[in-house]
Amino acid sequence: MPDFNSMRELNIGLLSFSALITMFLLLGTLAAQKRKLPFMRQFSYLLLTNVIMQLGEAGICIFDGSKHRAILYLCLCLSFGGGVALMVLYTYCLTSFIKEKAQVSYRLAHIVGIVGGIYLILVISSPFTGVLFTIDANGYYVDGPLSIVASLLDPVVMIAVVILILRYRKALEVKGILYLVSISVLSIPTMLLWDVWYPEPEYIMMTLYFVMVFILFDGEVAERLVRKERELADSKYALTISQIQPHFIFNCLSTIKYLVRKDQMEAMETIDEFADYLRDRMDYLTKKCGIPFSDELKLVNHYLYLEKKRFGDKLHIAYEIQTDGFMVPAVSVQPIVENAVKHGIRGQLEGGTIKIATKENEKEFLIQVMDDGAGFDLKEQKADGRSHVGISNVEKRLALMCQGSLEIESEPGEGCCVTICIPKKRGGMGYEDTDCR
Repeated sequence: MPDFNSMRELNIGLLSFSALITMFLLLGTLAAQKRKLPFMRQFSYLLLTNVIMQLGEAGICIFDGSKHRAILYLCLCLSFGGGVALMVLYTYCLTSFIKEKAQVSYRLAHIVGIVGGIYLILVISSPFTGVLFTIDANGYYVDGPLSIVASLLDPVVMIAVVILILRYRKALEVKGILYLVSISVLSIPTMLLWDVWYPEPEYIMMTLYFVMVFILFDGEVAERLVRKERELADSKYALTISQIQPHFIFNCLSTIKYLVRKDQMEAMETIDEFADYLRDRMDYLTKKCGIPFSDELKLVNHYLYLEKKRFGDKLHIAYEIQTDGFMVPAVSVQPIVENAVKHGIRGQLEGGTIKIATKENEKEFLIQVMDDGAGFDLKEQKADGRSHVGISNVEKRLALMCQGSLEIESEPGEGCCVTICIPKKRGGMGYEDTDCR
C-alpha cells in the first residue's frame, strides 16, 4: 500500500476541500433563526473549530521540513488544540441537543471539558517542552513522548458520546440515533489506515459526519418552528372562538325574546331552529380544520331564519351559488352575513337585500356577501381605527387555517361587498383537513 502521508499535494487538497465544505455548513448554521437555539450556537463554534483544525493540519503539510519553524509550531498547535476543542464542543453540543428533548445532565460534558483542558495545556506547552510534538534540526515534525494521548483521546470521547446517545435513545428517536452514532461507523476505516495515512482521513470523516449532524439539527430546527407556529395558531384559534360564541348567542337569544312576545308557537319553532343551529355550530367549532361550504351555508341559513323573524319583509335574501365543493373555516361566512344585517340593513327604514354568491377561478374559490345598505367610507374607518370584531376574527382564521384572505369594498350609500378568497389546493377542491394547522 502506498504511503499517503508523503503525498503532500493530495493531503493539502483534501484538507482544504474539507475545510471549504465546513465553511458552507457554518454559513448555513449562522442563519438568524438557528442561532437562537443553544445546540445550534454550539454547533457553529464546533464547525469553526473544525475549519481552524484542518487549516492547521494543511499548514503542517506545507511547512513540514521547511525553515519556518515558528509557523510550523503554530500549525501544530492549531491542529492538536483544534482536535481537543472539537471533542469538548461536540460533547456540549450533543448534550444541549438532547436537553431539548429530555432532562440530561452536563456532567459528562464537564468531565470531557476538564480532560480537554488538561490536554490543551500540554498542546500549548509542547513548543517548549516537546511532550506532544517537537521539530527536529531539519525542520520536520516529530511526535513527543505523550503523543499517544492524541490518538487515544478521540476513541475515548467517541465511546462516551455513544453511551450518551444510547442512554437517551428514546428522546432522540431512530433517525437521531442513526445519524449520531454514525461517527463510530465512520471512524472504523480511518483507524485501519493509521499506519499508512493519518490524520487526514479522520478529519475528512469528521466533516462528513458534521454534514449528517447539520441535516439532523436543521430538521429539528424546522420541526421546532412548525410546532411553535401550530401552537400559536391553536391559541389564536381558541381565543377567536371564545370571542365569537358569546356574540352569536346574545344576538340569537335577543331574537327569541322578541318572538316570545309576538307569537309563542313561532317562538317555539325558532327555539327549535336555534337549538339545531347551536348543536351544529358547536360541533363544527370543535374542529380546527375546515368544514364543507354547504355546512357553513346551513349555519348562515339558521342565522338568517332568526333575523327574518325579526325584520320580516324588510330583509330580503338572494343566492347565487355557482360552486360549493370546497372547504372553509368553521363560522367564517356567518359573521360576515351578520355584519351585513347589523350595519348595512338594520339601520335602513326600507330594509334591504343580502346576497350570498360563490364562484371560482383557476387559483381560488370566492365567496361574496353583498348588501345594498348604508355602506361606509373605508379610508375614514381606518383613520378612526375602528374595526368589527367578527370581521377581524374571520380574517385571522382565514390566514391561519388556509392562507385565505378577506377583502372589503364599500362606499357611503352604496352598500358593501365582502369577498372571501380560499386558495385552491390538491386538484382544485379547496384546502383539506391535512392543510389545517
